[in-house]
Amino acid sequence: MRHLWCVTTDEDNTVTLRDRDTLEQVRLPMDELVDEIARRLRT
Repeated sequence: MRHLWCVTTDEDNTVTLRDRDTLEQVRLPMDELVDEIARRLRT
């Protein structure tokens, strides 16, 4: 299974996580990024 995401760091200590295939974008605090990616890998 392939997972393709792009992470952009924003100016206010947040990141935007984009899914290449679905074009979904999620903005979240930088310190939650690892947990969010781990959650996505489990699903």
